[in-house]
Amino acid sequence: KRVCFYTLAGAHLLADIAGWYSPSADVGFIDFPPVRVFDTREPAGSPPILADEVIGFTLDDPEIKALAWNLTVTQTAGPGYVTGFPCSSPTLPEVSNVNFTGANQTVANFSILQPDSETDICFYALTQTHLIADEAGVFTVPLPWEVFYDGEPTP
Repeated sequence: KRVCFYTLAGAHLLADIAGWYSPSADVGFIDFPPVRVFDTREPAGSPPILADEVIGFTLDDPEIKALAWNLTVTQTAGPGYVTGFPCSSPTLPEVSNVNFTGANQTVANFSILQPDSETDICFYALTQTHLIADEAGVFTVPLPWEVFYDGEPTP
């Protein structure tokens, strides 16, 4: 298999593999219209994630195996990154989900995130920033074919 990248101008490129789709996977993807999961700016006046801080979020469905989230940082205090990871992980991942290069930036990036067995997902911020998460779908235990097909089965 091959993945291609294109850039309009010269650039350094870094690509982290966080997973892949497979016809033999033991989970299925369910997409839906994006919904705001959380926004550290809400309620109004809420503090941002501080530099070198970890915040946690608990999912309400234990069947969710991974999340399709668009993560957005805003009101950044300087260059840095945010990374999402299962809260039970003993160490921080060595990869990022959203990178930003200066103060007062707003940057978004789509991410596939895996919660831990307790359905907790954590976020680490190298630099102070607000974080917004919008969910576009989830990976879960495959739904039976009957959920999607309301006709007669074909032989």
